[in-house]
Amino acid sequence: MRIAAVVAATSVATVAALGFASHAWAGPPPTAPPNVIGPMSSFQYLLGTWSCVGKPKTPASTTKVTFSPASDNTVQFQSKSTATSTIGYFGYDAVAKLWWSASVDNDGVRYYQSSKNWQNYSGVMETKDTTFPLQSSMTRITYTKYRTVTFEQVDGTWAQSSDVTCVKL
Repeated sequence: MRIAAVVAATSVATVAALGFASHAWAGPPPTAPPNVIGPMSSFQYLLGTWSCVGKPKTPASTTKVTFSPASDNTVQFQSKSTATSTIGYFGYDAVAKLWWSASVDNDGVRYYQSSKNWQNYSGVMETKDTTFPLQSSMTRITYTKYRTVTFEQVDGTWAQSSDVTCVKL
């Protein structure tokens, strides 16, 4: 539905909002590490800024996406295009052995997905009116290029909602 959903990858801010709502910072926020470790090292190549061109339902557009290490061994991403902006996180749940992604865009649409292999995600997209099942795949083509494809299920039918290719700047 939106390129930003894909990059969240697929596809990703609700976590941050919940964190701020439940925390009163006694001082400055914790400093993020320069890299991610363990299972999250799969995302190391993403750290930095990317230019993404996609084929969503609406005309193709270019989106700038920045991935950066965040506290608790997560990766924060921010994407901006002329039409939308999104903020979110990727993380790894060691107990469930699942990668996860949570994000929100400037229209208040929320995306929650999980993955057993960090590349193929499934979850939901929630708007103010309804919830749609969502599937995204992220393919690393090289260390400076990746592609994300997203499908949404509407009225019981799966349809591709975007196909985005990103190159590192």
